[in-house]
Amino acid sequence: MSADLRGSETATTPRATGGGVIVGYLAAVSAAAICFGTIEIGVVLWGEGLRGLGAIPIVAFAAIIFWFVAFVTAMLPVGLTYFVARVIGIHSIFYYLFCGAATGAALAPIFVWFDRHDDDSITFFQSYLQIVPMFVAMGAFAAATFWSIAGRYVGLEPDRIR
Repeated sequence: MSADLRGSETATTPRATGGGVIVGYLAAVSAAAICFGTIEIGVVLWGEGLRGLGAIPIVAFAAIIFWFVAFVTAMLPVGLTYFVARVIGIHSIFYYLFCGAATGAALAPIFVWFDRHDDDSITFFQSYLQIVPMFVAMGAFAAATFWSIAGRYVGLEPDRIR
């Protein structure tokens, strides 16, 4: 038995509207920043043991900076991904996962540039190769978050959303 939701507030869920895209984008950037912070804290604790607990405030601050940088730099790729999905009518999570992973890989050099030290023992490209798997994973996780909030509803009429 399904209820007729036409005319009700529930029938026009914000997920199918522009509001859902904005909420999805904010949630995706937040998910990527949480992944970044969690991974970085894990790396510090793995290398330093319990002595690394003092680095948690620094990593938390870095995650906040990461959020703002990701918010600005990922806007164009996410907008393009959503536009293509809307025009073609793509609802597949695999499309979003691929685009998120590609966006993570494309934006990883920004992190390498910010995190670059005056250490000549490793090249920029070697640093990129070390960090890119983490960014691919973060991008895919962020894309899955965006898809769950807005992407799977692309092009669906509000009364067809279940």
